[in-house]
Amino acid sequence: MKHRVIRLGTQMTLSHTPEIGIVYSADYDVNVNQGAGGIRAGSINNATVRRIWQFQWKLLNPTDKTNLETFRDSVYMNKGLSRYPFIWSPDSGTTLYSARTNGELSLKETAFEAYEWSAVFEEEL
Repeated sequence: MKHRVIRLGTQMTLSHTPEIGIVYSADYDVNVNQGAGGIRAGSINNATVRRIWQFQWKLLNPTDKTNLETFRDSVYMNKGLSRYPFIWSPDSGTTLYSARTNGELSLKETAFEAYEWSAVFEEEL
């Protein structure tokens, strides 16, 4: 079983892997400009793709909740990109990416001492 690893000063591994249905996408930062005659021209600001991961964890325990709250407060999360990047691994530390969170990091209590967390990580180039 592969665990996702987040490192921000110290390593944090959640108690289990996210739900099936992880979304992997990419952003090429394409700009499209339209001239007065209606002709469109596109350009790419950065030829390197920016990876985006979307995860949802369910049934997290209170220790996971505490770790995620500490993480959220450490990266200075807001509704956009987090202020600080962090190191993140989708495969237990073999591959490392510098990333930022995108969107709110809200924890939802779904049962007694059981929490749900959704997250979007965006690669920092």
